[in-house]
Amino acid sequence: TASSNSIQMTVNPMLNPSVSIAITSGSQTICAGTSVTFTATPTYGGTTPAYQWKINGVNAGTNSPAFTSATLLNNDAITVVLTSNAGCLASNNPVSNNIIMTVNPNLTPSVSIVITSGSQIICAGTSVTFTATPVNGGSTPAYQWKVNGVNAGTNSLAFTSTTLANNDAVTVLLTSSAACLASNGPVSNAIMMTVNPNLTPVAGITITSGSQTICAGTSVTFMATATNGGTAPVYQWKINGVNVGTNNPVFTSSSLANNDAITVVLTSNETCLATNNVVSNSIVMTVNPNLTPAVSIAITSGSQTICAGTSVTFTAMPINGGAAPAYQWKINGVNAGANSATFTLSSLANNDVVSVVLTSNAICLLSNNPISNSITMTVNPLLTPLVSIVVDKTIICQGLTGRFTATPTNGGTNPSYQWKVNGVNAGTNSAVFILTAPVDNDVISCVLTTSEICYTSLTAISNAVTITVVPLPVITVSANTEILEGGVTQLISSSSLPVSYSWTPSFSLSNSTIANPIALPNVTTLYRLEATTVFGCKGYGAVEVKVVPGPRIANTFTPNGDGINDTWDIRNLNTYPNCRIQVFARTGQLVFESRGYSKPWNGNYKGKPLPVDTYYYILEPNNRFITTPITGYVTILK
Repeated sequence: TASSNSIQMTVNPMLNPSVSIAITSGSQTICAGTSVTFTATPTYGGTTPAYQWKINGVNAGTNSPAFTSATLLNNDAITVVLTSNAGCLASNNPVSNNIIMTVNPNLTPSVSIVITSGSQIICAGTSVTFTATPVNGGSTPAYQWKVNGVNAGTNSLAFTSTTLANNDAVTVLLTSSAACLASNGPVSNAIMMTVNPNLTPVAGITITSGSQTICAGTSVTFMATATNGGTAPVYQWKINGVNVGTNNPVFTSSSLANNDAITVVLTSNETCLATNNVVSNSIVMTVNPNLTPAVSIAITSGSQTICAGTSVTFTAMPINGGAAPAYQWKINGVNAGANSATFTLSSLANNDVVSVVLTSNAICLLSNNPISNSITMTVNPLLTPLVSIVVDKTIICQGLTGRFTATPTNGGTNPSYQWKVNGVNAGTNSAVFILTAPVDNDVISCVLTTSEICYTSLTAISNAVTITVVPLPVITVSANTEILEGGVTQLISSSSLPVSYSWTPSFSLSNSTIANPIALPNVTTLYRLEATTVFGCKGYGAVEVKVVPGPRIANTFTPNGDGINDTWDIRNLNTYPNCRIQVFARTGQLVFESRGYSKPWNGNYKGKPLPVDTYYYILEPNNRFITTPITGYVTILK
């Protein structure tokens, strides 16, 4: 047998072709007229697959793996049918996936504006709000407001302005955020503004009858003038801010007072007023009172009481005299002087009467030519001052004072005095001068300055007085300055000059007017001597005589403890520090002894009471007044 050749078989699987489509240029959501390219992707399409594109199931396009169209409509469904030329096909002509298009129409945006706050006809400065209404503006439209084509405002649906001018054109430019726009940047309608200016009314007043300066009671008419007052202005007249008059451009008054301020308030009925109720200028009235002139005179240089020949100036003081008053001076009713507000004269006599007549040139006078008060002059003659001085004594004791008295003539009510000692100023301004330290042959004089208003000389010099100063007597006084009680002493004096004597006290002297009297003092006494010379100059001396008391002994005592006379009393013994006392019984026995009287006797002897009896004592003072012992007795009583 023979074997044939071997054939290897290729067995292909049975294929199921498929196809899918996708947009490769453009988008599934487009604007009308936009070109979109769809591309097919086959599976098992073979080497030369065939394609049939369809729109909503209707054949379209060409046999091509790509399909482009610019005429798609909204909701168009795009598919493709694949015809495969591959072998071993289980089926053929698969249909692709379906792409449904969203095709938006091409839009034309627009915008319009209206006034939503305010008005198209406004006053300058009024706030106006414009609001835009967009069509096809999209979700986020943009706005550019314009005034007369110039950008204004902000990116906002509304635009508000308070600075609009007359004929301003307001528009807005819309920039739409919508898709598929046929155009963009539409401009709205223009709103042409009518802006009226804000007017300021002005009021003024003038006087049309009368004058700004008048006499009291004069009638004056005022006229109001108005600018921007409108068709029916209202007038409110005022005097010093208080309402007067009626609603009238004319106001008349005859009761105006000085400094009254006349104004008017204008209330305008114009539109677009910047302000209203304006106040006019003020006319301040000068209202002169109806005057009665008067005049008084006074002395402005000199005095009403003068010295003969003194110049006196009288000045007239007019009331309501006007700007150029005229004066006629009179002396005792006779014309004198010139037409002047002052009148000076140095030849006035006593009791001359001066007055003046005023002729006023003031306005609004009720009368004229008043006569002033009268001034009656007192004219004193010129006096010559004199002064003389006297002294109470021309002989003065040394160390004493001299009293001088000045007597003025024509010194006036308050003269002044300048005393002089030997030509040198001394003393005070007084009519009496006390010379406190005179020296022998001092010469005293006085210069008087008169206080009279009329004098031939201001001062006068007195007569001169020469004084004699005599010395004082020098007095010495001596005596026994310590004596025992009951003793006597002689007072001894001496003097440098012949004198007379006067002792004090005098009751204890045998003669109080002699130089050396005898003194009998019973107590310590200061004796004074006044010695006087023939010129009455006194000298003084003094001496004290001390009286030393003697012992005083009580001769009985009762030492029984009853508190009365319990001890033997010897008074004044303390002035005898060196004394000695001894007491003896009748028998001669010494029962008590003390030196210096250091203790009194209490009637005891050696601590025991002595019986009632008479006892004898010996007292030895031991001083210069008592040199012998003093003896006596003392009785002890039951």
